[in-house]
This record gives sequence, structure tokens and C-alpha cells, in this order.
Amino acid sequence: MSLARLKVKVFHLLGEVYCCEDLATYHAASIKQLMDRMRDIQAVRELPNILLSLKNNLRASAGVYGYFFSQSYRLFVQQADECLAACQAYVVQTRSRQVSYAEAEQNISITILEGIRGAIVNQLVGDGFELGYGGSRYAIRQGASFIQVPKRIADIMKIIEGNSRTPDEKLNEIKAIKLAALSYHSSLLLFFGRTQSSTNQFIANLSCD
Repeated sequence: MSLARLKVKVFHLLGEVYCCEDLATYHAASIKQLMDRMRDIQAVRELPNILLSLKNNLRASAGVYGYFFSQSYRLFVQQADECLAACQAYVVQTRSRQVSYAEAEQNISITILEGIRGAIVNQLVGDGFELGYGGSRYAIRQGASFIQVPKRIADIMKIIEGNSRTPDEKLNEIKAIKLAALSYHSSLLLFFGRTQSSTNQFIANLSCD
């Protein structure tokens, strides 16, 4: 049941209670206030408060007019409890959908990260990465050995293999590196650890979506 249908069901119940001839004037006014509040309801979590207030009003009215109101009281309370159960089921269902969506998003990010790792490994196995005259102080493990790579390639692999971030956070960090790739300039002197245009192009071509 959708939130809109839940609101209609609760509003209809309030209307039935409000029109009940057995309801005292004071309690009828309270029910009218609850009906007014219904117009501003934006989330299902607000409905249980309305329903619990309704039950309290019914209980108070039944205490005064127990003999006349008992049958209507039982019927309205039963309907209020059914609405409460429907609200709870809606919350559980919504949370389940949110968890499933979050898990799906995480799985997509993991797949993309593995694709980025694969692209780096394939480059290492193939032509490798161009380095400046002085080589690089950074390296990543490939099998039993370490291979020198540009700093940002090492940074990307460190992000992928780290445990302190979620897959989405890792991917966002790599996207930031990719975004800056075409305008990246080394602060080191020419030839010594300088940025290679091929590295910028490699990072800019990483598939992050």
C-alpha cells in the first residue's frame, strides 16, 4: 500500500469517527484537529502519531460513554490497529527497497573499481607506464615483484585496495583524480619525475561510470 492510499484510509477513518453520533463534542473537536493535521502529512512515520492520538480519544470517549459507544469503539480501534499495521508494513517494505537499492549501487561501484584495477594491470602487462628521467618513487605489486608507476596510478591502486572507504567513496575519489588529469602538472623539475601526457590520457580514459 502506498503512502497516498494510507493517508486516504486514515483520513476516511477519522471522518467516520468524527461523524459518529456517540462522540462527545470535546472529542469530536480533537478528531477534527487530527483531520486538519492529516493535510500536512509528508511521511508515513507521521501517521502512527495520528492513529495513536485517535485511539486515545476513542478510549477517553468510551470511558465516559462506555455503554453507548462500546460497539463503535471496538470497530474504530480495530480499524486504527489495521492502519497502524499497514504503516509498519510500509516502513519495513520501504527500508527493504532502500537496502536493496544501496546494495545494488555498491555492487555497481565494486564492478567499476575492478574494471579500473584491470585496466591498470593490463597496462603494466603491456607497454607499462611512461616515467620521467629519474623513474618513480612509487610502485605497485605485480605478482611477486614491484613495478614502478606514476604517483597517481599508485594512488588509484591504493584507493581501490584500501579498507577505510566504501566502494562509492573510493569511486568518487578516483573520479576526482580523473577530472583533474588533463590539467595536471608536476611540481618537479623537467625530466625528474615529470608528468607524462600518456599518464594523463590513461587516467582521463578510465571508465568510472
